[in-house]
Amino acid sequence: MAQFIRMSQLALGIFICFPNLAFGGVSAMPKEFPPSVIILLAEPLNPKSNSLRIQDFVRETKHYLPAFSSKASYQQSLQGKELNYPLVEIKREMLLSILKGTETIILDVATEGEQVYLGSDLKKQFAEEVAQFNNKMKAQAGEANNSGDSNR
Repeated sequence: MAQFIRMSQLALGIFICFPNLAFGGVSAMPKEFPPSVIILLAEPLNPKSNSLRIQDFVRETKHYLPAFSSKASYQQSLQGKELNYPLVEIKREMLLSILKGTETIILDVATEGEQVYLGSDLKKQFAEEVAQFNNKMKAQAGEANNSGDSNR
């Protein structure tokens, strides 16, 4: 069974590493993207690193990022199969803050509730939420830098 990690704390300086993804044929915005999703990582989390590698997949020659609204939808998607990728629950604003905007995200892939989203649409739809998250990260980074200065 894949390891499941809940990202309950906001992390500083997380970067995403995957190719420039695109997926054609997506039109109107489907149902609202959930406040948090489960994603698959390409490699285990390294607590000493500030990077996060999300596993992408290919469907009909197009790359996409799978995301799941729950553990149950993840298990339904696998249909009894097992993948050996670490799972992480990540808040929507954190995920969107690290997307380039060219990605395609398929929520609950291979289930009846499957929804396809363009990263650029999600970034626009939740722009205020992402901006608040980025401001909070900058403030926390500033506090960390200031506390390091006072310890010298």
